[in-house]
Amino acid sequence: MPFNSDADYGVYLGVWTNWSRGPVFGATLTLTRFYGNLLIAFTSFFISLVGTRFWRILCLALHRCCSDPDPVRQDGLHHQRQLILRNSHSSEAGLISLIQLSWAWRGLAARRLVRTIPLILLAVLTISGFIVAGGFSATISTGIGNEVLIDAARCAIILPTSAASSWDVLVPYDSNHVTNAANYAQQCYTPKGFNGLDCTTFVRPNLPTIINRTAACPFSNDNGICRSATSNLFLDSGYIDSNDHLGLNSPEDERIQFRSTLHCAPLATEGRSDSYEHSGANYTRYYYGPLRPGSKDNFTTVNFTYQVESLSSQYGFKAWPQIQGSNYVLIAMIAMAFNGSLYPTSAFNPIPDLRRQDGDVILFFLSGNGVVFLTPTEDPWYQATTPGRFLQTSNAEGGRNVYNKDDAASPVGCVRQYQLCRGGQTRDSRCGPLAGAVDAIVGAAHLFELGADDLRSMNLSDSTPEAASQFDWFWTIRQVMAKDPYDIVNTLGVSALASPQSLRSGVQGPLPTDQWQTDMATIWNTSLASLQAAFVEVATGTTRPSLEPYRKVPSNAPQKRMCANQKILSSRFSSFSLFGLCFTYSLGVLIVAISYALEPLLACCLGRRRHKVRYNGREATDDGKLARDSYKHLEWVTNEVLQQSRLAQEGLGWGNKTWKNCTDYVPTTAKGELLGCLDVRDQKHPVLCPPSSGIMDIAEKEAVLIEPTIVDREETDHGNPVDISSVPLLRTCSDQGPVPDSLDSDGTVIAAPNGVEIDYESERVAAHDGGKNGVGPEEEESSSVLKNLAQGDDRPGAGVPEGS
Repeated sequence: MPFNSDADYGVYLGVWTNWSRGPVFGATLTLTRFYGNLLIAFTSFFISLVGTRFWRILCLALHRCCSDPDPVRQDGLHHQRQLILRNSHSSEAGLISLIQLSWAWRGLAARRLVRTIPLILLAVLTISGFIVAGGFSATISTGIGNEVLIDAARCAIILPTSAASSWDVLVPYDSNHVTNAANYAQQCYTPKGFNGLDCTTFVRPNLPTIINRTAACPFSNDNGICRSATSNLFLDSGYIDSNDHLGLNSPEDERIQFRSTLHCAPLATEGRSDSYEHSGANYTRYYYGPLRPGSKDNFTTVNFTYQVESLSSQYGFKAWPQIQGSNYVLIAMIAMAFNGSLYPTSAFNPIPDLRRQDGDVILFFLSGNGVVFLTPTEDPWYQATTPGRFLQTSNAEGGRNVYNKDDAASPVGCVRQYQLCRGGQTRDSRCGPLAGAVDAIVGAAHLFELGADDLRSMNLSDSTPEAASQFDWFWTIRQVMAKDPYDIVNTLGVSALASPQSLRSGVQGPLPTDQWQTDMATIWNTSLASLQAAFVEVATGTTRPSLEPYRKVPSNAPQKRMCANQKILSSRFSSFSLFGLCFTYSLGVLIVAISYALEPLLACCLGRRRHKVRYNGREATDDGKLARDSYKHLEWVTNEVLQQSRLAQEGLGWGNKTWKNCTDYVPTTAKGELLGCLDVRDQKHPVLCPPSSGIMDIAEKEAVLIEPTIVDREETDHGNPVDISSVPLLRTCSDQGPVPDSLDSDGTVIAAPNGVEIDYESERVAAHDGGKNGVGPEEEESSSVLKNLAQGDDRPGAGVPEGS
């Protein structure tokens, strides 16, 4: 199951800590792919919203910086730039408006580029910044990869028993595990890359290996036990980290490092083999130490290590169908070291030339078993230079000579070593010895707060030290569930090798001279794949009823925590950095909150400053900064589009005296008050016209000349004489129809309805309200205006000198 697709695994959904990224950056939220996509989409939308609100903050700051109460510098470019800053609600809209503004005023405004290009660049930078931020929002998920936690509800180790009845269940189970490991290694440990099977389930597609193909003999070579002193193989896994390589999610001080090495060499057979005949059959015996068949409590000893049919028996005359069924025979046997002596479960007792006190010795015997070779083979394990029979094709049109193996069985001797280290300590003090399996466990026990008695009993409870519990769980998985090269060969036999890939019908294709090294590396890779799968298989558990009696569940809280923290890779789920989400949304909410609170805060601060000025009785002119800030605030308020409409209407006298909320977002008039409408008769120069029954009425009427009404000098405005010599020519749009574009300019005065007079010759508009609220002259003193602003007088016409 661990070698299948991630669809076979239950996954924990929720918040967890990925310790590979640390306690802060490792906080992770795992969701299904559907909800993950929703979160990514919402985050992108939220970032765009934040970008909009950030632009509003920037516009407020720029508007205040560009605000200037000096009328000499308030040309058309200035006012339009201020209006754009006030009313562009996104950086994109602001950018387009600013570009159009700069282009429209070319040759008409002084220092046009200096006054617009910086704002355009700021808009571009804002757009670019938030586009990048929106794109990187996806990295909140993809940046931390596809790591997820397995739902460990069925977590358990399949622990074999000594009962022979268990073989019916455990032998197929182990065989299936090793076969899957071999298939995975063939696909995912190849130098050409990953193909075929899914290599993206484990946190690492494969475990690293340091390979030395020119190593020395792993044994004492004084008597020439190795065929070569320099062309041997050394494989070293390096320190396999329980978190980084095996996916056992844990902080650094709870991790376990495991190292495995395999040092191999083809062994010489001269002087270490002889022939043996029994019951009319010929055999060849090899002597590398006496064999110890039986159990550890009841074993016998024979003086040879391995017995196999002789070459004559393997390569006697066989008909073609018999050759077609031929295949190699491969077996392995092990001698384990313990405290300088032989461990009781060892299969044989090595001769002095093969004995290693710091490692376990494994012998691999390969027999040809009738397999013939198309070409002479010089590989020391497959050596086949003896001419064999002539093989003829089935249609008698030809054939060729083949070659037989030179030895009945070819041995390769290996030394297996393990090393265990505890995380969170310095390298020199945290590792046990590099030794055989038993010595490696005993030598590292003290690092995990275990004594010799603890190793023998391993009766764990909640009071057992956490490190001891974790060590017990880790090593039990390694020893029981994961298979080493010895187990793999005895499970798969010749299928564990790479050479059968070029074997067909008992005929072996050409082999390189270092084929044995390729085979050993293949077996090694299978053992590493088995190690990867073992931890995932334990966390996943099994639902097969036949395996239920052999399930070993975690003994205490530390082991349960290890069970619940097994990582794999899965594309069916989305994992998000909780830190990235919190940072993105916290910063975004802060920007949005500031954008909405900044204007009220500035208005509140300005009001408090005005209150202090009034309370202290100081003159406004004594506080020039307050006056300038008041102007900046009022300019920002009145540059808003609704306030601009009010200014245009009120400036023409429409709604005069009835306007309210003149410094708020929405100004209003009295109920039923009519305002000016749009005169669109000049399509290139639309203007406002006085209130009428509606612009559609104007558009539907024919263009007629309004009969002028002569106003005598004696006529009065509310009883006051009017000098018509000073009254300009007026034009209006009313229910009578449109006014023609040209009128006689002989001084004739047209009386406009609603008391509105428009001077089209001078393009000056004056609004009258019965003489009670006339607009003052243009030559008003700015000091009077600033004084009223500083004191907080926001009324229309505030600061205008009396008597104008």
